[in-house]
Amino acid sequence: MIPCTIKLYDRVMIKLFLLLFVFASLGAILSGLLGVGGGIVFVPLLDFFYGQFDLQVNEIPRYILANSITATLLASTTSAIKHYKNGARVYRKSLKIASTAIFSSLLVTYSITQMDWYQIKDFKMIFLSLLLLVAIKMLLPIKEKVMSQSNQKYFFVGLLTGVVAALSGLGGGVIMVPLLTFYCGEKLKKSSQISITAIAFFMLPNALYYLLSIPELPLSNHLGYVNIFAQVIIFCAVFIFSPLGIRLANNLSNRLIQSIFATLLLLIVIRYVVQIFY
Repeated sequence: MIPCTIKLYDRVMIKLFLLLFVFASLGAILSGLLGVGGGIVFVPLLDFFYGQFDLQVNEIPRYILANSITATLLASTTSAIKHYKNGARVYRKSLKIASTAIFSSLLVTYSITQMDWYQIKDFKMIFLSLLLLVAIKMLLPIKEKVMSQSNQKYFFVGLLTGVVAALSGLGGGVIMVPLLTFYCGEKLKKSSQISITAIAFFMLPNALYYLLSIPELPLSNHLGYVNIFAQVIIFCAVFIFSPLGIRLANNLSNRLIQSIFATLLLLIVIRYVVQIFY
């Protein structure tokens, strides 16, 4: 294990940061393509990254969540701006979702940082369960049907998304996109646009909360729980590769996007099953 006082520019850290850039690039593409914010890539990578440090058990999820949420904020904001420039006007529905997601996510985030009830094993089991349920649902064909799109539905989606995002470190897109598609009756591509814009809105206060929090055992080159070097690398990757994901989203069919989404989730599920049980 690496001591907590390590300087993050040694050889081991350089290799980890190069790996981070590669996976952040993939996360940026997925953010633009699927509307998920990139958290499904960031979380497993950050789990590995902070597993290299000799941290207290209750501190590991906090560092993972803080950096995944901040990275997701960068990826989602970049993608949301690009979607807006391309003519997607979904901010009204996104704001409805974000208004309740901010409340629920901050409430859960506060409880995680102030109390010791949330352990790394709980984190992994919740993350795994969510991905498996969503992957199964996304493998099923989408049946187009007319549904009511009341404000209450979007507020409910926001409440649930906020809880999921705070507990898992995901932007909430893995839950939001299926809910908007199957529960609110939005088309898949529009669901992705609404999702990524909502994530950009409600991730900001959560990222600020972790930036201003004081860890029990601070790491060098961190502001609060957030690794500044890592976020700079992620921002560079997002800035370069996020537009590629958006172009793919505009050119691929709904069914192909749905299949890519489900396949990616299943691969991550397999990775976590192996890690937890073997």
